[in-house]
Amino acid sequence: MSKKLSKLFTLLCILLAGSFLSVNAKEPKDILDVTLGHGMKTYNYTKESSKKQIKITAGEDGIFYLQLSVVPKKGILKDANKKDIVAPTTEKDSYYLKDVKKGTVFYIQIPEVTSAEDFGINTCIYPDNVQQMKDNVKYVQSGKGQYTYKYFTVSKRSQMKLYVSPEFFDYKNHVYVYVQKKEKNKWKTVTNQLKSKANEHGTHEFCIALKKGSYRLATKTTASQIFEINKKLTKNTSTYQTKKSKAQKISLGKSKTNIYTSTEKASRWYRVSRTSLKKRYVKVNVANNSGKIKVSVYKKGRTKALKSVTLSSDNSGKIKYTYRLKSGKGTYYVKVSKSGSKMNGKYTIQYK
Repeated sequence: MSKKLSKLFTLLCILLAGSFLSVNAKEPKDILDVTLGHGMKTYNYTKESSKKQIKITAGEDGIFYLQLSVVPKKGILKDANKKDIVAPTTEKDSYYLKDVKKGTVFYIQIPEVTSAEDFGINTCIYPDNVQQMKDNVKYVQSGKGQYTYKYFTVSKRSQMKLYVSPEFFDYKNHVYVYVQKKEKNKWKTVTNQLKSKANEHGTHEFCIALKKGSYRLATKTTASQIFEINKKLTKNTSTYQTKKSKAQKISLGKSKTNIYTSTEKASRWYRVSRTSLKKRYVKVNVANNSGKIKVSVYKKGRTKALKSVTLSSDNSGKIKYTYRLKSGKGTYYVKVSKSGSKMNGKYTIQYK
């Protein structure tokens, strides 16, 4: 084959390859085309993709999310007309854009990639305003400036860990949450207001005790904030005694953990036995979200408490206390009681 024919053949192969690789014939060949849904997508590009563009088409309505492994100073995100989008970024160098409609087009400008690293992105369209909340699933919610609601059910008396994380760091756009229970076709608030501060650099965890029933989370933040929210329910089958004469025994080196729901009022009683004069301690930890827990230690045969202390998980209270048994051998009683009509949460008593 002559050199002239060889060059023509090579050129023809390149043109044919381009026609198969190009997703949209109207776009330049150096644009990579991605359609996003609600599932997270991860893409990695090598130095051969340096300075190219990725075309992103929203396949669903929701919140556009983008996280980059390499963050250029500017010009990373562009609109359908390839003009820069000025979008706030999180402390994790992530981008969020709310109220994105299906069919919306974005462009991501790939920076110059060195031979030592790839350019990676995690991206998706998060569904917004999801009402039915599943267990142990992360949801992303945009702020509305008013309350939005997420519904769930509790099949048995349970402890719920609620995780709330404002995505944009500042000192005013906090996220506020109430837990409400449906009673006689009305929603009754069963916790105090829970606050996840936007200046706390991370996720705020709340411990909430709930009895069987239908519930909803009432959440509120400003229109400029976006937050992640997640819950995890754990059934609690622990028993307790409300009479001193039937106090539950805690053996040396063991502990008892239980919860208080907002409707449980009675005090609980526990006992420990000190059989030697070695140092022995009663240690109490609490994880509540509303109200306070009072702990009192008594010696058998005495009506006056040796020590009483009030514990709370809020910023103004202690969350743990250790009491050294000082009154010789014998039986000691630990009384746990609650204060506050909406008090609920978890406590642990350890004998060591």
